[in-house]
Amino acid sequence: MPILVPTSGSTPVTGVSITDIRRVLGPKVGPWSRIQTTSTPGGPDALRSVISTRMRDPAGPRTKYDGRHAFITTGDNAGFSSRVFPGGFDGRSGTVLLSEPFVAELPSGSTVEISGPLPAISDGDLFGLNDAIRTALFNLDIFIDYDVIAVASQVRYSVADLPWTLTRDEIEGIYPPVSSGSTAAETIPRAYSRSCWDLIDDGEAPYLLFDGGVTAGETFFVKIRRKAANWVSVNGTWGASTTGPADETDDTPDQVAIDAERVAATALPYCLERLVEYFRGKGDAAGVQAYEPRLDEARTTGAIQRWYRGLRGNGRQRVDAVGGRSWWGSKGLW
Repeated sequence: MPILVPTSGSTPVTGVSITDIRRVLGPKVGPWSRIQTTSTPGGPDALRSVISTRMRDPAGPRTKYDGRHAFITTGDNAGFSSRVFPGGFDGRSGTVLLSEPFVAELPSGSTVEISGPLPAISDGDLFGLNDAIRTALFNLDIFIDYDVIAVASQVRYSVADLPWTLTRDEIEGIYPPVSSGSTAAETIPRAYSRSCWDLIDDGEAPYLLFDGGVTAGETFFVKIRRKAANWVSVNGTWGASTTGPADETDDTPDQVAIDAERVAATALPYCLERLVEYFRGKGDAAGVQAYEPRLDEARTTGAIQRWYRGLRGNGRQRVDAVGGRSWWGSKGLW
């Protein structure tokens, strides 16, 4: 059976979660921290209090965390989000009071993210970091190897076992195998000519049709282009997705096969655009001025991440892949 794997060089084999990406994106947008609570709150505000020694600041004003948001990522409150209550910071105890109550007691050792001015998930007219990340994932390409063993005299190879219906536009190229340890430029395999293969889609069982070029017993590789949001690991199993990774609510979050820094760079202009719109709508000139000057650079970087494909022709290099195998990929951001 053909093997479908995310490939190194274009995508990390282990994958990253929305949490991993948010850890990179959050500080690019504004104040962001990830803390562990060190006490279980008590008293009348127990269900609205986050306590951590990391937040202790005896000289800090009550308004220090105004305009920020708390997001719980562990335990019974995983996925909970709330704005910080105005003037709700107590620097002596390291306590932040939230506007909304938790669904359950927040025990010591809980993981809490505090971000501003954008929350982790959308809150009213404020765009969420997770939404920016998901938008980026639907705009970024990744590449996946589909390994097929050639059979003598066989010219048709089914791709019907893929977890989605493959299209011609998704095939970046089909490559012969590379001998292990080979580094000479003349041994670098080039993609099979487009004239020697085609994808036949009969509506039920699509297959690759070859006109020579494949050697019996050798494994050739179909390099498939997918949007990062459409290839997701759920509970450790990679598969096709139409909705992208889910928000993290357990100890095994969904993962995507792409570098977190690349996603964050693509998501940043979405965040800044929404912040400029938000502050402009409130008539807050200072808020607009704080974020608008950063937009051009963020948009340029995001565009490079989305569209740059690297060198062509001889610009190919060996990169490690799953199971100790190697493959040859073009130099570039993917």
